[in-house]
Amino acid sequence: MTIGGSSLPGRRRLRLISGESEVPFYGSDIPQQRFVGTCRLCATNGNLRLSHVVPKWAYRWMKLEGGVHGSLKEQTIWYAEQDGDKHYLLCDTCEQYLGEAERYLSLLARGTAQDLQRINVEIRHNKNGIPILHGVNTRLVMRGTLGILYKIHFSDSALFAKYKFDELLIRSLSKRIQNDNYPSHSIRLFATKWLAAGDLKGNPKAMMFPELIVDPDRPKVFDLLMGGWSWSLVLGNRHRGEVSQVIRNYYLSESEPWPIMVGDISWHRMFKADDEGPERMQFKHSMDRKIWDDIDLASLCPCGLGELDFAGCCMDRWVLMDKPPG
Repeated sequence: MTIGGSSLPGRRRLRLISGESEVPFYGSDIPQQRFVGTCRLCATNGNLRLSHVVPKWAYRWMKLEGGVHGSLKEQTIWYAEQDGDKHYLLCDTCEQYLGEAERYLSLLARGTAQDLQRINVEIRHNKNGIPILHGVNTRLVMRGTLGILYKIHFSDSALFAKYKFDELLIRSLSKRIQNDNYPSHSIRLFATKWLAAGDLKGNPKAMMFPELIVDPDRPKVFDLLMGGWSWSLVLGNRHRGEVSQVIRNYYLSESEPWPIMVGDISWHRMFKADDEGPERMQFKHSMDRKIWDDIDLASLCPCGLGELDFAGCCMDRWVLMDKPPG
């Protein structure tokens, strides 16, 4: 097989740290001094960049905790890597184009007052304490999240190889991303910011979990836990129905502020699957602020950023206390 006349690059074999398999698993392409091929996005021929499928910044917290670890075969096999999956996918121009949007996502996911100020985003709260984002650049958010989904489709790494989408969707994504045009009747996005305030301890930002949620009566949802957020893309036009009447209130809109659900990581589907429909992957009691009452204000914030205490990070910004501190 070739890409634009060049042989396919070699692949790194994953190092298994738990579980056994007779079949080897592979991750990133092996770096080469120069790789010529066809850009997966704009279809031009030339030198390709070794692109991270999920942006490099999202692996920062994993590395701080000892390395990039992942699971396969329903968590029966665990592996270790030096970095997130990388492939020769994009030309330099498209790499920079998607990179601009991914940097915007990184500041949004960090979510400190300084980070939000840099991108001119302001948080206000509705009467139920739900954080509402004002001033969000919807084009950069959609370009960033859809760009990651697009790269996942072309990745053959062990983590992402099973996520192959129909050709009609991929052609539509390519067109939307290149034109930077994301009509509201097409793919929709909602998001959840996670903290670890309950019994399940761990850093939400050090977790990476992709999942395609399929329900025959509802649109498919591709959910990516990345950087302490769930970025949930509804794949299908509105005429195919809604995920739920609750979730539709949290869709990103170019004309309206963006409500964000905030929940404890123990309620993520990875840890707590149940039979309550697709919204089960979200925080079920996002309007119940009692769960934050026992957080030590002087301890590192349970969002997992690792730089500020709770009082200086998420308190009164992303979460409101049910009772005054003291």
